[in-house]
Amino acid sequence: MSVNRESQLDARVRTALRDLDRRVEQHVQSDATRTVGAPARIARGGAPRRLIPALAGFAVIAMLITIGWLASPTESTPPATSTPPATPSPTASSPTKPNPPSQSTADALRDGVPAEMAQVPLAKRVQQAEPITSAGATRIAATEGIWLISRPDLYLIGADDTGCLKRKKSSSVRACYGYSEILLMTKDLQQIVRAFPIPTLPAQWLVRTPDAVYCGRQGDGAIPDSMVCRIDRSTLRFTGRVFPFKDAVDASTPKTFKRWPGAWSNNAPTGTGFDQATLADGTLKISDHEGKPTITLDPVTLKPVP
Repeated sequence: MSVNRESQLDARVRTALRDLDRRVEQHVQSDATRTVGAPARIARGGAPRRLIPALAGFAVIAMLITIGWLASPTESTPPATSTPPATPSPTASSPTKPNPPSQSTADALRDGVPAEMAQVPLAKRVQQAEPITSAGATRIAATEGIWLISRPDLYLIGADDTGCLKRKKSSSVRACYGYSEILLMTKDLQQIVRAFPIPTLPAQWLVRTPDAVYCGRQGDGAIPDSMVCRIDRSTLRFTGRVFPFKDAVDASTPKTFKRWPGAWSNNAPTGTGFDQATLADGTLKISDHEGKPTITLDPVTLKPVP
């Protein structure tokens, strides 16, 4: 397009210059017929005839300025476009993680959570347990957040042939069959505030009181031991006590609780009926699934009281 424009300008300039040359030639020929010293005649319109070549030159210059040949810069300016500037692409220094770990390494170490469990995304790790009875809640709201029992599907998140997650570090308990967690989460359930892993005694119910959150389970055919646990809502101190079923084959073998987070202790074998709990008269009353009291515990140490 710029080549055509320059060609058009050159043609117009040549035409203007030829016209100017013709006018000057006519003027010179006209002056040749005049005698020296004769007074100059006044052309029609009152302008001296000697001004005609000058006026013609001015007209050419004005025309060139008008068409932009003299006033324009020597280099052509590219036409403006309406295309918006390109958006910068993300850099490699700020990658996005669609499925980040559910806990940081530091938080997992603080809570005693297996390192391999902390690496599991939140959506796969947090699997709220189903209530065993109508009186046993597995999720409770509190001012500090949401308390819930999580029973993650180990095979869904990569368990090996033994039913355990592949161990990454040996400094914590293993996540195998029976693994459960009591989780304190933010109110939007998007972050784990604290985790309380229970290696082989899956919790089944939660009870909230002004000072603590209690959890527990009733032993069954697969895992005969019952247990009651307590988490202080102010200090987040965890206390657990195991109650073996007195008729179980291994009832006389106390647990060692090696690497179990919190303060655990063994109780003497006892009967069944650890389906729910109620804080009343300064004691923690444990009942069976029908609400029948079975044992009374100290609300802080969880030791049986007469």
